[in-house]
Amino acid sequence: MAKFFGWKGPAPHTSPKRARKHLSADALYGVLRARFEQFHDARGDGVSLSLADVALSALAMFLLKDPSLLAFDARRHDRNMKNVFGIQRVPSDTQMREVLDELDPLEMRAAFNDVFRQLQRGKVLESFVFHEGSYLIAMDGTGYFSSQKVHCDACLQKVNSTTGEITYSHQMLGACLVHPDRREVIPLAPEPIVKADGQVKND
Repeated sequence: MAKFFGWKGPAPHTSPKRARKHLSADALYGVLRARFEQFHDARGDGVSLSLADVALSALAMFLLKDPSLLAFDARRHDRNMKNVFGIQRVPSDTQMREVLDELDPLEMRAAFNDVFRQLQRGKVLESFVFHEGSYLIAMDGTGYFSSQKVHCDACLQKVNSTTGEITYSHQMLGACLVHPDRREVIPLAPEPIVKADGQVKND
């Protein structure tokens, strides 16, 4: 099971002091910023709002548990955004939607891998071993968009057998490493649920 998700065994020995440094919030935010700065920006050159700032702002919104983009918008002039997350300029709710809508979701996988690599390096994964070198993985499918009017070529389709009305949606499979003795979980990169080419049924 561990091999299926790409982990190939224990990392080389890392001292506790060094591990703590690489697993600090500042270090992990730095790792993510470095990755976000490599993302392809569909807007081209000459933009005043960096894609890295937009992606980090989206992360901050979830970490701070803001209920909506509009609620997060009130933090645009909060100095803690720069001091804690390293965000130079916080986007408005409209800017965040427009920029992130053009981002290829597959690029986010590299960010998950970067953080996972830091956890491996810091020997965090060892405490998640459940039985004979194997891990427990909790998985669930979820939907994050649904509409009977707005849709795209990548949408899944569900047809009402009575009315023939079509509901369009986007769904994904989420997975986390878990352990019954730990409160923390380690999220793995989500996988979109899509229709395979030439297939009628959803994958």
